[in-house]
Amino acid sequence: MDPIIHCYISAVVGSRRSGWSIRRIWPYMFWGMIPDLYQIIFLSLSFVDITYFNNFYQQNFWTWYNPSHSLISALAVFLVVSLIRRRWCWPLTMWVLHVLFDIISHQFHKTPFLWPVSDFKIMGWFDYTRPSSLLVTYAVAIIVGLIFIWRRKRLSSVRLV
Repeated sequence: MDPIIHCYISAVVGSRRSGWSIRRIWPYMFWGMIPDLYQIIFLSLSFVDITYFNNFYQQNFWTWYNPSHSLISALAVFLVVSLIRRRWCWPLTMWVLHVLFDIISHQFHKTPFLWPVSDFKIMGWFDYTRPSSLLVTYAVAIIVGLIFIWRRKRLSSVRLV
């Protein structure tokens, strides 16, 4: 999926857990985008020197992509951080959610969700890069976000007497 959609979905899920304060949802948004962060950085830097950064990006794509899109890596980081903090680190679950969404939405380059244990990959249900898929994805994300906001406002307006 598109990094913006990952960030948005993470914000919606984080708001359900922590409220709509940006101070509380930014960790959810960060961890929801972390697997694609290297792409954003390298593509942004490619405007500076397009030949150098495009070559570097193409040569190192799988070096970054495999560990960042692995459920095993995400769960390992989640467990280690949770053990260090001695409580669940819920924002890190957005990394797991990111990988799960990418499994179903990547057809061009399949998600290596079992890396480093296995090279097994699944063909996604749809290709997120197609304009029609992107339009549907954005529409569904906006509708789901609006439903969450509407339900939250409706529930907050109900007062127990």
